[in-house]
Amino acid sequence: MTSKKQTQILVQIKKPKVLERILVPTDLSQLSLVALEYANSIAETYDAKVFLVYVCENVPSPKKQKKYPQLTENIKELKKKIKEELKDIAIEKLNLAEEVEIVLLDGNPYKEILRFAVENQVGLIVVASHGRTGFSHLLMGSVAEKIVRYSPIPVLTVKPSEFSTSFLTREDVEKELHLKYKPDDFFEF
Repeated sequence: MTSKKQTQILVQIKKPKVLERILVPTDLSQLSLVALEYANSIAETYDAKVFLVYVCENVPSPKKQKKYPQLTENIKELKKKIKEELKDIAIEKLNLAEEVEIVLLDGNPYKEILRFAVENQVGLIVVASHGRTGFSHLLMGSVAEKIVRYSPIPVLTVKPSEFSTSFLTREDVEKELHLKYKPDDFFEF
């Protein structure tokens, strides 16, 4: 009994694009929308789909929502308004509005963004590095920083022009953290 070995040749018919899908998270602040300009340019270049993602934090559990029906209605109304605002932003900021999918998620922002990106085979995440206001987010870790730190997917961080030319001063630190420094404790350029 002779056994014939069969040779299989695998041919890739269509080579997948590296940047077929781009995810842009936003908290609807003006600073977070800076990432849309970059995402738009990349999406046009690579003919990519854009996911515009907003994560609703601190949404009550389904059990709590069931207990308070008015709460459920309020959450639905809020999500409807957010979705409409995201659609307006997509039309205004992205030239390819028909290639944009609006996504609302519930939970921890960076975890939900990364989970969605992995599940949807996103090729690039484009995020503004200062989406939320306040110096304390810069020091304590922002959503953008956590996305960069934990993402298995390439991340492009975009620094808004307001921050690209500014430096932290002793007064900034004192004001935000309510601290007092002696003049020699803080080195300034």
